[in-house]
Amino acid sequence: MEHLANQLGISPAEFEESTSSSPAQSLTVATSLDSDETAGLLAEALKTAGDQDPLLRWQALWRVAEWKRRHHDYAAERPYLDELVGLSDEIGLPELRVRVSTQLARCMRASGEITPAVEAATTAHKLALDGEVSSRDMATTLLALVSVEAEAGRLADARRHADELVVLVEGQFDALWAEAMWTAAAVRAYQGDLASAQALLDQALERFDGRENLALWLRLRTASARLYLQKAPPETDLALRHVEAVETLLPFAGTPAPEQQLMSLRAHIAVQEGSVTDAHALLDRLAGTDLRMSYRERVWLDILRNQVLILEGKDEEGLAGLRSLAQQAQQTSNVDLAAEIWRIAAESLAQGVESPRTSRSEERWVTGVRTRFLAERRRRHTSDGEVAAILAVIGGTRHPCTTRGPRADARIPLTRPSPPPSSHPSGELALVCSACPGRWRREDQAPPQPLMYLGSRQSSRSLRRSC
Repeated sequence: MEHLANQLGISPAEFEESTSSSPAQSLTVATSLDSDETAGLLAEALKTAGDQDPLLRWQALWRVAEWKRRHHDYAAERPYLDELVGLSDEIGLPELRVRVSTQLARCMRASGEITPAVEAATTAHKLALDGEVSSRDMATTLLALVSVEAEAGRLADARRHADELVVLVEGQFDALWAEAMWTAAAVRAYQGDLASAQALLDQALERFDGRENLALWLRLRTASARLYLQKAPPETDLALRHVEAVETLLPFAGTPAPEQQLMSLRAHIAVQEGSVTDAHALLDRLAGTDLRMSYRERVWLDILRNQVLILEGKDEEGLAGLRSLAQQAQQTSNVDLAAEIWRIAAESLAQGVESPRTSRSEERWVTGVRTRFLAERRRRHTSDGEVAAILAVIGGTRHPCTTRGPRADARIPLTRPSPPPSSHPSGELALVCSACPGRWRREDQAPPQPLMYLGSRQSSRSLRRSC
């Protein structure tokens, strides 16, 4: 307290009096001296404040929510945003309603609440269109909308809005532009176009000046490192270059989040290189910390832990863990994340993992069906209700080469594409097994194509042989 008072040029007694009397004074102090301590004082003042000007309270709540967000404390940020939603409606200014709904969507996405995040982002976008807000507010809204649409598997909508966003920020080269390029790159990565994703992200890396926003500069390089690890084969050397660049500036980051993200990246690289000891050590260190990560980042830590188990020869335990994570992601509508986990599980099976309950061929087939289905789910935008029904069927389906019965010829209905292919007017998609094309095939493809989608030709070949 004395230190803050000295910085402001007042006595400690005057400082205590000013910060305890009203949120207005606390807000003034917090605005003039941006620090964790002053933000904490403002949060305390809000708890005891009585009736006050709604606009003043809005500013104070927004300031504290921003402080929580900067520290990746999404659970603590949420109550302030919830109050801000009601207060913004009471005030009635379109700009405030748009900003709060946008940030609420981002907070929900970080917490893994994809369905309500899509609703909040859609609301923000509609308010922005109806309220004729500034181009900057519109761009910020599109950032949130594109991100949640991509996570929900609505890639056609995400791509369309991402293209709008890129046009809106063209030629600016500031923090908003850099985030827009990063977001557009993420959508292309979700679509499997890693080359285009890398090109967009490289533009942000080259043109954005980190002095404007060091935290964003660090996050861009972390994102680029993750993109290198998504490639087949993973480009671990290039990923490490970005990791090392970020590490040099960690002392200036101001929060523990960047360091935790780097440890996760190093663990990912260790898993890709088969270095079990290093991966174990990094994951154990993270397990003993107060994680400041999003839902997706936390799930990735669990994915890595299960991959380590598989590398250690604990195949059944690792694969069971991956299945559980994929099912949890599906239940929360994190469609893209679920597809990624099923892909990893399928690749693990392709390397020789066997289940004690089924043959290797059957186990690989069921996992491959799930992987392929989720890829189709993202492409065709199947409804959440259809997702649950279809996955329930797939879960009880066995390989058609080894099982007879009514399910062997079952078809999975998917939302009709627009426009539908002329040879595929019904919008139906039949499961396909390349080993028995006469019984299981996609009606819109001739000749039948392999059902398995594993991300590499080598894995696909091994699965075709297993059928």
